[in-house]
Amino acid sequence: PLEVNIMAEAIPPGLTGGWFAMFMGVFTYISGVTSEKNRTVRIGAVNMFLNVSVCIGISLSGILYEKIGFYGVYSLALTLYFTALIYGTFFVKDIREIEMEKGIYKANNEKKKNIILDFFDYNHVKKTIMVCFKKGKKNRRTRICVIMILVMVVIGPMHGEMNVVYFFVRYRYGWNSVDYSLFSTFQFVAHTIGTLFSLAFFTKFLKMDDAVLGMISSGSKIIGCLFYAFAPTPFWYYVGALAEMMNGTSFIA
Repeated sequence: PLEVNIMAEAIPPGLTGGWFAMFMGVFTYISGVTSEKNRTVRIGAVNMFLNVSVCIGISLSGILYEKIGFYGVYSLALTLYFTALIYGTFFVKDIREIEMEKGIYKANNEKKKNIILDFFDYNHVKKTIMVCFKKGKKNRRTRICVIMILVMVVIGPMHGEMNVVYFFVRYRYGWNSVDYSLFSTFQFVAHTIGTLFSLAFFTKFLKMDDAVLGMISSGSKIIGCLFYAFAPTPFWYYVGALAEMMNGTSFIA
């Protein structure tokens, strides 16, 4: 039944954090194992591969659905999730293990918690709130609050757009799943080129501050959205993908 599908899709990610927990874990891990000098570039690389993987998945989704159907698509997704789980569990080192190898981390006498109990420990929420609103130098608390608002402003429209854009192009241009997959492929290539250019030119060559990268990204996204909203033909919709090609730096900033 439809109701069962809705609950099965919404409740588990809602209780465990879903995409947002994964994003937090990935970017926190990269920040923890990377020096401050190389942090922007490495986070940019992770964000680029994230965008690439999403775009590849969307690009192939229409073709795969035509070839193997719903069950094939869901089975493939389940296999990829399981592979990622195995890789993360057995091959990605914990930050403490890396620090101990370098002689940085000092072990304490804290008893190791069960992984399930540790995951649902409410003290983590308390500590997170305390860290976020902790006072510090250079208006640290204000800056953290502003950054959290910026994250909501960036991620909210992104996920909202992902949920409605396919219906929009079907209604406006009469596209099918294959047409949308072709556009997603073009968009993926444009975003990859834009992100690589931003990392190589703006960050490495011009040594621009992360805040400037954020402004460039936001400006590029605004222009792209204007093209998307008012594009009279598919050609101008494709131009919108070129206009927002610098938007990949939003997470980097």
